Amino acid sequence: MVSSSNIKQQITKPGDIKVKKKVIKKNMGGGLSPNKAKELNNIMNASQGIAQNLQKQSMVRRKRGGIIDGNDLIQELGYEPGVKLGTILQQLSEAQAAGEFRDRDSALKMARSLYSASNE
Repeated sequence: MVSSSNIKQQITKPGDIKVKKKVIKKNMGGGLSPNKAKELNNIMNASQGIAQNLQKQSMVRRKRGGIIDGNDLIQELGYEPGVKLGTILQQLSEAQAAGEFRDRDSALKMARSLYSASNE
């Protein structure tokens, strides 16, 4: 069965939306009951929301300008590559987009703080 949570898990980039719409329509068939039509509409709406969110995230990454990256955290702060580092980088990206810091020193300071908090 096609569900909105199933679709959300499968969509990883905006281009996936068009592909998933075709798959959903094919799986649901041509003659939809009112409930199936409503479910399909909900899935499409969720898919469009996901696509918009992914596009915003992509724009944030492009605007980021590379103040710091994973190599900086590994080389300068001695952090190990892995999930924890990826989580910290995502939080830094969001904080920068929100204007919480604008320079390298502030970014490294926040990275230290996030790393310490993740160890508690």
